[in-house]
Amino acid sequence: MLIQYKKHNIFAISDTHGMHRNILIPSNADIVIHCGDACIDGNEEQLDDFFRWFSHLPVRYKIFIPGNHDLPFEFDPDYAQNLIPANVISLEDFPIKIGGIAFSALNARPWMHEPVEITKKPDIIISHGAPAGIMDEKKGCKILASMIERYKPEYHIFGHYHNVRAGKFQNKHTTFCNVSYSGTFRITNSTEIHPEHNELIIKQKSGT
Repeated sequence: MLIQYKKHNIFAISDTHGMHRNILIPSNADIVIHCGDACIDGNEEQLDDFFRWFSHLPVRYKIFIPGNHDLPFEFDPDYAQNLIPANVISLEDFPIKIGGIAFSALNARPWMHEPVEITKKPDIIISHGAPAGIMDEKKGCKILASMIERYKPEYHIFGHYHNVRAGKFQNKHTTFCNVSYSGTFRITNSTEIHPEHNELIIKQKSGT
């Protein structure tokens, strides 16, 4: 999914499960985000290959957060962090600012166990799991939903729930983007198709 925000083209994807090399990254993307589940059941060969592929993408900024299938990040986090190349930003539970955009990531794999404080208001919150009630197959995280309501980011980008892949939902404050991948994209809510890359495009809301 390609999101156009503050003069940046942000390509977001999740749940590639070893199929990352099937993905065509838009040539105009300058930020790429992977919301976790790069592999299946902790498969380290898939993880290694994913990070080789991800680190060599011709995109200036690359952000990764782990999902529930990325098991080394759960059971041996120090070892898992060493798998991440130096030019990939491992973002979880702390903020970062890139090109005037404030990003925060929340550890929801797929649920949070307790709320955390975000020190600065984020433009974009990234998580693996979905907030309760938003493209979540009725299995989303209530704590995550409460945090999105509290901080009101412009965008919340997540994955995990494949049956609503590449979908978006917008309320008064936030555009929610489920960027799960399964080889095709489901188009909803009168969105646009990029003619070259056949990707879902979401343009920045007017007035933001």
